[in-house]
Amino acid sequence: PGNPNAGWTYGDLDGVHPTEPFELSQCGVLTVTAPDLSGLKEVTPTIGVLPGDLLTYTITLTNGTGTTVITAHVTLTDTFPPGFDVFTPTLPPGIGYITSTRTITWTGDIAPGASLIFVIRVRVPPVNIIPPGGYTFTNTVQINDGYGNTMGISSSAVTVTSYRVHLPLVARRWGP
Repeated sequence: PGNPNAGWTYGDLDGVHPTEPFELSQCGVLTVTAPDLSGLKEVTPTIGVLPGDLLTYTITLTNGTGTTVITAHVTLTDTFPPGFDVFTPTLPPGIGYITSTRTITWTGDIAPGASLIFVIRVRVPPVNIIPPGGYTFTNTVQINDGYGNTMGISSSAVTVTSYRVHLPLVARRWGP
């Protein structure tokens, strides 16, 4: 991510008039290193999940560069499917949650070589929302490094098993 080839050259370090001949020894070079962000998103459990169960998502975000990602530049956004509810009592400090869109957000900085870990608990929709038989889904978190680079990191697929009870009513000779 970023532009590791960004550079700037200035050719008058001695302060002499700009019409003097170019001298390589009088050049300064500034190299801009963009953050090298990587991430991982895990979910447990992935099988044997029933409507109403809680899922635990663990998002790990790492800055693999030797530079600090400036505060308020890195943004993490994660929107969960309709019917899923984020279990807000377990949200880590600094995580925002928008109930109407089921979206969590975080904005901040990551020190060079450091990792941040976010643990989010989400409730699976009730049986009346899950299709009969089963429902398999993945969830993707979006990471923006603040330099125009966005990456999506998906969790493993989760399979929710849903059963509905069907009890037909049969009546014979009702009445006198």
